[in-house]
Amino acid sequence: MAERVAETMSQRWSRALDRAIADGLDVLTCEATGQWFVESASRSGTVYEVSRTRCTCPAGRWGGICKHMACLLAQLGELPIDAPPALVVVVPVADDVAVAA
Repeated sequence: MAERVAETMSQRWSRALDRAIADGLDVLTCEATGQWFVESASRSGTVYEVSRTRCTCPAGRWGGICKHMACLLAQLGELPIDAPPALVVVVPVADDVAVAA
C-alpha cells in the first residue's frame, strides 16, 4: 500500500511539473522580501505567492500539489525535471497545514 501511495505522489508531482513546463511558468523573486511568486497561466496579470509547502492558487489553498509549487521546487533543484516514475518527493509541511490523505 505505501509503495502505491508513493508512486501516486510521484506521478502527481510529475504531472504538476509537466503542466508548469508546458505553461512556461517561471518563479519571480521579490528582492525586498525574498518572497517567491509564480504567474497564473490562466488568469492574465495574476500572480500567486508560493513556497516549498504552500501556494495561494486555488489548488494550493486546499493543500493540493500544484504546478506553481512544482515550478519552484524544480528551480530550487529539489524536484528533478526528468523524474523517474518511482521517485518519491518529500515536501516538508508546516504544523498548521492540513494534508489531504
